[in-house]
Amino acid sequence: RKLQALPWQQLLAAVQGLPMTAFWPVAGNDVLPGCPFIPSAPEISAHVPLMVSRCLEDAGAFGTPEFDLTEAGLRRYVSSLAAGEEDRILALYRRYAPNKSPFLIRAQIATDSTIAIGEYAQAERKATQPAAVYVYQWNWGSPAYDGRLGAIHHMDVPGSWNNWRSALYGGAVAAARMLCLQLSSSFIGFAKTGRPDNEYIPHWPTFDVNRRATMIFDTTVRLEDDPRGEIRRFWRDYLAANPGHSLVPG
Repeated sequence: RKLQALPWQQLLAAVQGLPMTAFWPVAGNDVLPGCPFIPSAPEISAHVPLMVSRCLEDAGAFGTPEFDLTEAGLRRYVSSLAAGEEDRILALYRRYAPNKSPFLIRAQIATDSTIAIGEYAQAERKATQPAAVYVYQWNWGSPAYDGRLGAIHHMDVPGSWNNWRSALYGGAVAAARMLCLQLSSSFIGFAKTGRPDNEYIPHWPTFDVNRRATMIFDTTVRLEDDPRGEIRRFWRDYLAANPGHSLVPG
């Protein structure tokens, strides 16, 4: 309550220079006894449906974008994450994205080895509860910056509000307008009925750990079972074989 009485100028001055993690909720108190979804999905929302999302190149939005990253620089990055696995990792990613820039491949690797790990775990743990869980992945890359950004963090947020005017959508190109309609209609359906099905997309089944049904929002919206499953399994197995590995390069 004392914080609420402080002048906003004082609060703003206090947060300057602090990392984003300084504002995460603190677990271990009456309000938040433990971390949600660790080690299992929270019972308080066992009967509440959930939608879990990710963007293909989510991590490309963090730090200073190195659009001119070379193949050699990409290899050094992979080595800093998983030394000795460079050839295997690069071959795996190039099999799925043979024409993407080193910057976008690095963004995918950074996303899959950190952010996506938690998203998969959240969906898997929610799938053990009565309420449904739905998963989608945004693959459509931004036309902004001459297409160099890829499907970065926040790419799907304006679309969920049908905001095709966002600069990320490159001047409201036709593909963006359609994707915004499709995603926002999914959110409206989910809010109204607990199911994201709508007339603009294929049928969207619930996620389970066997099929792993995932709606892909791209130039063509489509349903895929366990998209890029080889990559998901690689990082799962790598973490299991390297307990305590943060996957954060030095």
